[in-house]
Amino acid sequence: KYISNASIRYAINPTTNVYFSFSKGFKSGLEQAPPNIFVASPPPVKPESLNAYEIGYKGRVAPGVSLEVSAFHYDWKNIQVGSYIPPSGEFQNAAKARSNGGEIDLNWRVTPDFTASGGFTYLDGKYVSFKKAGVYLTDPEGFGNDFDEVDASGHQLQRLAKYQANLNLNYTHDFSSGHLGAYVSIAYQSKTTFDPIGNIVQGPVTTVNAELSFAPINFMQGARFVLWGKNLT
Repeated sequence: KYISNASIRYAINPTTNVYFSFSKGFKSGLEQAPPNIFVASPPPVKPESLNAYEIGYKGRVAPGVSLEVSAFHYDWKNIQVGSYIPPSGEFQNAAKARSNGGEIDLNWRVTPDFTASGGFTYLDGKYVSFKKAGVYLTDPEGFGNDFDEVDASGHQLQRLAKYQANLNLNYTHDFSSGHLGAYVSIAYQSKTTFDPIGNIVQGPVTTVNAELSFAPINFMQGARFVLWGKNLT
């Protein structure tokens, strides 16, 4: 794999700048081994290449408030797509794919003890050309699923969530008895697909993590007690 890039950046002031970048990435092709000696080898996978364009802004918009905004466009050629093609999994090439999107990240130091940060990402990624995508389709006679090759052009990229958002709240305070910390993180992502035409779908997911900690000063110096929970919902 390799990545090459170039960027132009202009500083509006010491804490704010705008930029444009171009990156080019390459992922080598590969030969695929057959699942056993009685089956012919799957066809080799062509190298994948990516051209990425991004424009953005990073700066301090108010005392204690930092903002980052970006928009980007990705062009893939021969994107490598994993599929289960009987009797085993293998990779295929989708001829072309593209993704357009934008991202916003905000960090706000509300008080010396309390910080809030959050972000939102929008991604619109599709296969521009994927003529022979390996998929499973419901058997017309109701006997399970049948493997077939279909045209997946125009469908959403696998494992790509169109919307993602996060919120993080962090509070710390020093008392005479010790250091108190509290943290909450909330993350959301919209549905994702696990095959080229969206037959296998994972619905939207929201995850909540939290932590409460205390580091005493007057006794057991150097110790920190933590109560935490992951995926609380």
